This record gives sequence, structure tokens and C-alpha cells, in this order.
Amino acid sequence: MSTLWAFPGQGAQQPGMLHDLPDSTIVRACLDEASEVLAESVLALDGIEALRGTRAVQLCLLIAAVASARLLQGRDAQPDYVAGLSIGAYAAAVVAGAVTFADAVRLVALRGELLLR
Repeated sequence: MSTLWAFPGQGAQQPGMLHDLPDSTIVRACLDEASEVLAESVLALDGIEALRGTRAVQLCLLIAAVASARLLQGRDAQPDYVAGLSIGAYAAAVVAGAVTFADAVRLVALRGELLLR
């Protein structure tokens, strides 16, 4: 049997979504890496006010998806296929190994900023 991991697009966000991720070294490493790339704490992005902005929404969805996928991979789960709707395509690309997480974070931050213009 084949396994597909599908990552959602905008609309799946929820306040506190990064704070609600499981407390594990894998998740913390993902949050730390994203914070380092952005030069800001990503935990400030999932508040009610912050999620009114496209940039924060898209970054939260990417970070939560990749952290969750890495957590599953750390438990020896691997997808045969990945797919993503809109912003979820970036998480799928990271999980597939087509794009580094750091590059995806940079691209999604820029994408969110450009969508505001």
C-alpha cells in the first residue's frame, strides 16, 4: 500500500498552531531553524492578530507542516508521495527533498510579502 502525505493551503491555519505542536527536539529544531532564517521568533506568528496577515499565515502553515512531517519521519514513517494545495506545495517540496527547509522559509516569507502589494 502506498502512502500520500497532503499538506493544506491557506484556510487551515489556527491561532496557536505552532505553540500546539508536540514538544519534541525535532519540532523545536524546526522552529529554531525557521526563526534563525527569518531573524525573528516564529512563535510570534501564530497569534490571532498576526494571523490576519498573509505572510504569517503562510509561514505558519509551512513550518507546522514540515515540523509535523519531520516528527513522523523521526518515528520511521515515510510517504511514498507528497502533495500540497497552494502554500502546502512548499511543504511537500521540502519533504520530497526538492527544496531545503531554509530556502522554503525564505521563499514563503517573500511570497507572503509580495501578495500584500
